[in-house]
Amino acid sequence: ALLVGKEKLINDYLAYNQRMLEDFDIDFRVLTTNSDEDLNAFANTVFNRLQEDSYSLSGKAILLIINSKQDKVRIEISMALEPVYTDIFVAYLEHNGLLPYFRAGKVADAVFVAAELVRDRAYEADRGEEFMPPMESRSMGGGAKTSARIGQNDPDAKQGEMVQAPVDADPEMVMAIYLRELEK
Repeated sequence: ALLVGKEKLINDYLAYNQRMLEDFDIDFRVLTTNSDEDLNAFANTVFNRLQEDSYSLSGKAILLIINSKQDKVRIEISMALEPVYTDIFVAYLEHNGLLPYFRAGKVADAVFVAAELVRDRAYEADRGEEFMPPMESRSMGGGAKTSARIGQNDPDAKQGEMVQAPVDADPEMVMAIYLRELEK
């Protein structure tokens, strides 16, 4: 329903998918749905069916699912493509290639941009280009730090003695012991 009346876009997409197959043996599919089923489970079922009926001869498949009813999107990448379409790339694709257009109500444009990003990455991988060129190993200031408090008691920890209950205590007895200790 999201792409109803978008025949030119659909035809352009079909031509795009044919080109992806010819150039890279990648079967890239887009599915819109309004299913109530959990999107992860739905995507898994559809992707497995896609793998059985894939046009790719080498197991290279990408599935973009847009669920308008749940207002969610999911991208599935076949194992054969994971070295090229890494999790970080997929997150980038979702956040920079889809969400801005979805927020503007431009679903067809989102599909087009996603297809372009997928194609561009395929060309980069074909040329042997990585996301970042090789460089010397050095820090650029990124990372994380926190106070370790080595050998110090946690000032926010609850104070008091350890409360113990007999091994054979039932839940009611454990709760009674616990409440008695709290009163102290």
